[in-house]
Amino acid sequence: MTTTYEKAVCRHCSSHIEFDVNQVDSPELLVECPHCHLETVIAKQAKAQRPPPLPKKPNRVDSCKRNWLIILATVIALISAGFISHSILSTLKLKPVDGAFGFKLGERLPAELASKISYPNEFNPTFSLKLTSELPPFIEATLHLLEDKRIYKITALGNALAYRNENPDDGDKRLVSVLTEKYGLRRHFRLKRKVVFGSPDFPLRPQPIEYYYFGTARRGAELVLNVDSLYTSLTYYDKQLEQMHNDEVQTKRDQRSAPKKPALEKNL
Repeated sequence: MTTTYEKAVCRHCSSHIEFDVNQVDSPELLVECPHCHLETVIAKQAKAQRPPPLPKKPNRVDSCKRNWLIILATVIALISAGFISHSILSTLKLKPVDGAFGFKLGERLPAELASKISYPNEFNPTFSLKLTSELPPFIEATLHLLEDKRIYKITALGNALAYRNENPDDGDKRLVSVLTEKYGLRRHFRLKRKVVFGSPDFPLRPQPIEYYYFGTARRGAELVLNVDSLYTSLTYYDKQLEQMHNDEVQTKRDQRSAPKKPALEKNL
């Protein structure tokens, strides 16, 4: 057995008493002080317990690097496996749509054109124009206006049949390609809708329709390609301005219905 010595202090003369802790069974022991020869109590010194080590803080830099490496490895793996197509990758390069056909979303219609504004109904002022032959397949466009004459939406209609006849191989693909390069393809899907052709005697026939969305969610463009239809439509929109138009329409409807409410309240 090893010998371990500790020192205690005499309670009478304050002298140090050295003793072997292995020979002391209890925490306290009554002994005779070798200096003053009076009985005094010596006690073992309690060993200080070390506090548990603090958990090691993760290195934030290393953690971020590790997360990015995992994401990068996942993307590379998905691309290699063919799960990420070119259309999905192109969403990483989306650009907001400005406008089209010489007009910009959010700008006011020039004053010299104000006299040509039409009202298909009291809620939707519009301005229509014929497009030049340099913009196939689109032949006409409509500017949709707010009350202050700002443009919130531009729609265009095209002669799809003539355009496809002139470009049988890549007519529609060319449109999609140009818009994708300019704004980025955000979404694409196909629907099949049943329509009646000619007369009611003709059976219902599935009509495939392709929808393409370009640009950002707030400022984008929608291209609708109907394989069996004579027309192609393209719409440029600003969602925030569209909401302003909807608010204007709702305000007008509320103003129209306001005088009728008292009569209803009186008679109901």
